[in-house]
Amino acid sequence: MWDHERSAVAVTVWSRAAKAEIVPPIQPVKEPPTMNPTWRKRAACTGIDSDIFYPTSEDEAEADEAKAICAVCPVSTACLEHALAFREKEGIWGGTTERERRRIHRQRRKTA
Repeated sequence: MWDHERSAVAVTVWSRAAKAEIVPPIQPVKEPPTMNPTWRKRAACTGIDSDIFYPTSEDEAEADEAKAICAVCPVSTACLEHALAFREKEGIWGGTTERERRRIHRQRRKTA
């Protein structure tokens, strides 16, 4: 083996070793709270006809029954955060309509 070939091999081996030291070990990723569906088990809407939560129009009066259930729900905040994180387009989530969630998104962007 020629000298210049040995130096090329040495550089390659050193480069691989240096890269191995630079790359941090992979850490387990913790799920955001909205990804953990256990909050759904404690929701006040469990067992209630889902049609209540999907009004046929944007009329606020149609959403009142669903919003009343959400108002006493112990996990309405988690439900709302889920809807915001996954951009739920339809239905009442966490006591909010789709229009209200759009407004929340806009407000959060302005304050970010």
